[in-house]
Amino acid sequence: MKPNRLIKAFRGPAAFTAALFLAAIPVTGCSADNPEKTGYWWYKDPPPEGKTQKTEHRQLPPPPPLEKLMEMHPDDIRDLLDNYHKQAVWKPTPDNIRDYYIVFDAARRKSLAVAAVTQVVMLEHPELNVAGEDPGNNPGREAMTRARESSTNDLLAKYQDSYALIVFTEKGCQFCAAQRNALQLFAEKYHWEIKDIDKDDFPDLAARFGVGNFTPMTYLIERGTDKKMPVAVGAETVAGITENTYRGIRLLRGDITPEQFFTMDYQEGGVFDPGIKRGAFK
Repeated sequence: MKPNRLIKAFRGPAAFTAALFLAAIPVTGCSADNPEKTGYWWYKDPPPEGKTQKTEHRQLPPPPPLEKLMEMHPDDIRDLLDNYHKQAVWKPTPDNIRDYYIVFDAARRKSLAVAAVTQVVMLEHPELNVAGEDPGNNPGREAMTRARESSTNDLLAKYQDSYALIVFTEKGCQFCAAQRNALQLFAEKYHWEIKDIDKDDFPDLAARFGVGNFTPMTYLIERGTDKKMPVAVGAETVAGITENTYRGIRLLRGDITPEQFFTMDYQEGGVFDPGIKRGAFK
């Protein structure tokens, strides 16, 4: 029975109910996107929802010869490698395993080619080569360590009278004693003045430094100015205090930008300098 006849078969409330029922039925008409007349209106069930067509897997043809593989774009080689790997896992026959490793061999050879050319470029362009400032051999590493220590020691000795360290502590702080010991070793090595301040005894000073409820907090201050910056949060090692104090002095003096905080003075303008000062990036 057609829908309009179905409605006419009912009278009164029943006809209204039938109309609502038909309105709720999904109907697909004939349009440019759907040229076929489907749906209950056309007496043809729509395709079931949630079902997808099963993908048919076919045996791949043999891979291209090595010469052609070496000329292919990396994206195409990656796709081939993925497809032949899936085929080898799907059907681990000797031929399928061989086909996968033919493509794998091409990818390996291209990687070796990139590594070889990279080595040539690094030798011809030392400004791009990190080995000059971060050597991987023992003699080079020892020389780099001596350079870092010399640069740090010279700067801390030069400005020992211009800067000082302040550590904010509080009673009952479990980490304050450890920080005091580390700062004592730092003071003995570099002859720096260090002031230990209980934040509860000097709340206004602690608030001015922004200490809050966390201790210990160690600050680098520049004498005769309002310049300051934290160099240790919590219990820090002597090495950590030393490095951050060295970096803090350079930052407060304007010798470096925050982006150059990890850059040593002898690295300025080199491969480990992210800034643009003193001829970097030229």
